[in-house]
Order: sequence, then C-alpha cells, then structure tokens
Amino acid sequence: MDYLKILSNFSFGRVDAETDDKLINCFIGTDLLKYALAPQHTLLLGGKGSGKSAIFRILSQEAERLSPIINISFRELFRIPAYGLNSDEYLTYAEIKDLNPQTIDDFKYFWQLYFCLKTSYSIVNSNYLNSFINKSGSLNLKSNHQFLRDLLSDIGLLKKQEQKSKNILEKIKNILQTYKIPSTVNYSSKTNLNVNLILEKIDKILKETNSFVWILVDQIDLLYLDNLDKRNKAITALIQLMIEYSNRFTNINFKIFLRTDIYKELKIVNKSHLISNSIELVWNEDLILRMILARAIYDRDVKQFCEEKIKETVDINRVVTGNNQFLLKVFYTIFQEKAFNNNTKLHQWIIKKLTDGLGKIYPREFIHLANLAIAEQRAIYKKMQPNGEYLISEKAVKSAFKLVSKYRCETYLFAEFPHLTKHFNKLSEFGFDRIKKEELFKLFEDCNPSGIDALRAFYDAGLLKTINNKSIDTAQEYIIPDLYKYGLGLTKRKHKS
Repeated sequence: MDYLKILSNFSFGRVDAETDDKLINCFIGTDLLKYALAPQHTLLLGGKGSGKSAIFRILSQEAERLSPIINISFRELFRIPAYGLNSDEYLTYAEIKDLNPQTIDDFKYFWQLYFCLKTSYSIVNSNYLNSFINKSGSLNLKSNHQFLRDLLSDIGLLKKQEQKSKNILEKIKNILQTYKIPSTVNYSSKTNLNVNLILEKIDKILKETNSFVWILVDQIDLLYLDNLDKRNKAITALIQLMIEYSNRFTNINFKIFLRTDIYKELKIVNKSHLISNSIELVWNEDLILRMILARAIYDRDVKQFCEEKIKETVDINRVVTGNNQFLLKVFYTIFQEKAFNNNTKLHQWIIKKLTDGLGKIYPREFIHLANLAIAEQRAIYKKMQPNGEYLISEKAVKSAFKLVSKYRCETYLFAEFPHLTKHFNKLSEFGFDRIKKEELFKLFEDCNPSGIDALRAFYDAGLLKTINNKSIDTAQEYIIPDLYKYGLGLTKRKHKS
C-alpha cells in the first residue's frame, strides 16, 4: 500500500463552513440541528470555530436534506439569510455603515425594514404561493398579497431589470436618503413606512398559506470592529426584535448565530428570558472524534485502508452510531497510538492542547490540525519509509500544533479583538505561560481596558485558565492555555507558586 499516495489526496475538509466540501455529508451534530429547527425563536451561541456557520449553511442552503432529521410540515419554507460578509447576495457591513443608524432604536428600525422588504420580495416571487393565492377564494389573502406587490413596485423592486434580492439594501438606502431629516430625529420617520403593519400582513399571508419564514443571521460579529459600542447596539437591537417577534408574529422565526463572548457583553433588559430560546454549541471528546473520523473515511482510499487494517466495515453510519471502542480502533488506524513515551494517548493529547481557558474545544482547530499533520507527514515520508501501522505519526501532529496555535491567535485573538492588540503584545513580551493577578494588572495598567475589566475580557475570550477551578475573581494566578501559548510566543515556564 502506497502511504504517500493515500496522503497526497487526503484532506479532512476546509476549516471554513462556507467552502467546506465535506460539511453536508460528514456533518455530526444532529441534536443541535433539531434544536435549531424548533419552532420557537433560537439564539445559537458558540465560540469562533464551534460550528455556527456550519449550521447556518445547512439551514439556509440545504434545508431539503433536513427531512430525515425532522419533519418540516409547511407548504413553503422561506429562508431569509443575512450574512455579515461582503457579498452581493447578503447583508454587508458597508451597506449598514452607509445607512448610518446611530441608536438601538435606529438599528431596530433598520433590521425591521430590511427583513420586511426581503421577506416581501421572497413571498411575492414564490411561484408556489402565487399559484396558491390565485386559486384561493380568500379576499383577505389576495388583498394582503397585492399590498406587498404594490409596495415593492412603488419602491422599484419589481422592475424586470432588478429581479435580484441584492437590490433591496440599495432600495432601503434610497428610501432613507429621500427624506432629508438629520439622524438625530426619529429614524423611522425617514421612510413614512409602517413596518409593523407590513409585517402583520406578511404574517397573515404565511398563516393562510401554511408557510413559514426563517430569518437567519450570521457573522454579525464582523460589524463595526472599529466601533464596538455601535456593534453592541446593532446586535442588541436584533435580539430585542427577536424577543418582540416571539409574541407578535407566529410564522416569522429568528435564527441568530452569535459568538458567546459578545453575547455576554450585551446589556439587554430581561436577558434571563432568553434562556429558553438559546443554546450553546458545545463539543465533547466523543462528538469531536466522530466528526474527525467521518471526514477521514469519507475519503475512499482512507476508508479502504482502515477496513483492511481492522478487518471490519467502516462507514460514516458506524462512526456516528458506533461505541467508543470502535471509534478509537479506527482513529488509531489513521493516527499513531503509542505516543509521547507511551504515557498519553494521542487523541487525549490533542484534546488537551486544543482546549481553551473556558474548557471549550472547537471543530475548526481539530480539522486544521489534522490537515497540517497530513502535510507534515508527507514531508516525513519523503525522507523515510512508513512503518506500516498508521498514516499519521505523533511527530507530525506535534509539529502541526504549533502552526495551529499561531493561526488561532492570528484569526481569532488579533482579528476579533483588535482593541486588545496592545494587551496581546504586552503579554508576548512578558513571555511566561503563567501569570499572577497582580502581574496582569501591572502589565495592563496603561492599557484600555485595564484592571479587572482587562482580566474579564481575557477570560471571556478563553485566553486565561484559572487554577483549581477557582472563579475568575477569586483566583490569584492564571495559566495561558496551550492553544494560545505558542502563537503568542509564551515559551518561558514558571514553576507552580
């Protein structure tokens, strides 16, 4: 068997859900999907790389594949995606910035207007609903539907040359700019549109046609990275709308995907009421092993390699439903088992290294580590012959981990927390992987935030781990998790106090 040839075509998939070719066929997390599909409004929380965008992609683009998981009993299901990346199709940061909402009420009206027009456009252009309403004897249904058509026609969204949803944001911009009223004046008065009235008509149409709307919002953490106060206002307004809609519109449903640390920062009235509507995406050792193995054996050559080694059938269904003994048997066909002087098994070492200060582990980093380990192993096999027991050695994994740590720091710490860049640089200069509370306070005394606020910001980002499971406030010393240690250059070690 040509090990190098197997590795030359082998990949665990892409780390970004938007472009991951293995996401749909290798998705592990059915229970999370069932919760996301629940009829109530849902706030899905998780750290960067926890799988939020993966579920977003499945709900927005692959809903037809969900029928084996849960029965969607609506005649028509509309998925209205708002995506915080620069794209012609979805909501973009530049478009919101140009509209220049200032207060929470401004943002709330903007979100209402955007979702109202986007949903109206989807309903009016649905061939199924048009046929159903034409045959219907309900005058109210026909009247409400015609109202939406007239509205879209009046603002230019039904012209033949503009039959694309990407024009909706441009139309909102034109509507708002038509009224030369300063932004300090009531934001909604700029349009003279009663958005709630329109939404009520939409809800009535959805009820009469047994249809449903999912308003899917992802990556809003990318908004206003240079103005965190404004970002928090935009997100707070969105969540307030979710709360209001839950009691007002029965067939319009929010699915909001948000980073946990950002959610913790938000000051929302009656925030405790959101507990029943929220779920945090949490991965444990069992789930993450099933995820990585499903991606591995999706490769035909790797699947064949594993079956020849263990003399058993290996397929994705067995990986999803098999016991832990079977999982480890397959895992240690792909990876070296007896590693690190035989004291620690490789999968335990990987889990420990990829766990952050909050005790969370993320699929993205495991996938990235596995892909880098393949590249490291190819280089090793070009210099020496395989031993015939496994595809990827612990040496390749250990070498790849340092690259993963650097990648995590670059794409998460420095990218998502630009206001803490000075803090990260000072921590790198400090150089130690353990730090006392008074040392941390002194280190950040000329930074903003400083003191306890800096401590909590680091903790919420998963950058600090307390000792002996103490709380963040009572602990006097902290450890920088290995996930970030190498990326920040914290190579000096302190002995336990």
